[in-house]
Amino acid sequence: MSSKDTQLKYLNLFGRHVKGVLGAVFPVLLLVTILSSASALTCFETENDKTIIRHNDTWLFCSLVPATLHRHEHTNGTQFGVGPLNDGMEAYKAAFKMNDQQYKVLTVCILERLDFSQAMGFKPNTSVEFVFRCVCNYDLCNSEPTFHPYLKD
Repeated sequence: MSSKDTQLKYLNLFGRHVKGVLGAVFPVLLLVTILSSASALTCFETENDKTIIRHNDTWLFCSLVPATLHRHEHTNGTQFGVGPLNDGMEAYKAAFKMNDQQYKVLTVCILERLDFSQAMGFKPNTSVEFVFRCVCNYDLCNSEPTFHPYLKD
């Protein structure tokens, strides 16, 4: 047997060994990747007045506070991810748990009244804000450009 034949024999054996190892390892790696990404969420985020896409393993929901026009005053919208450290998670979790085979909650929109006067030491009712926020729990669901057309349809 020539040196070249011996090299080919060993390469063939090595190739079968690698193929066997990869055949056993690849499904495990694929499963780990799928499971680790199953709890992670990808959301649009507003950063320095620009929209970026960000992935975070702790986010439970994506949120959108849409831009508003009230009495000729324009307020920019904002997009962000929401995780377990944010307040108000129980209400969102309860809404999204109401799913079954025929019904699934996709987005929850709420109007919130936030009174910062007690927390910040201001006079009562001087720092009350109303915020309309939508929360969803699937990747890139908090898109502001598609929000207003969605409401019109």
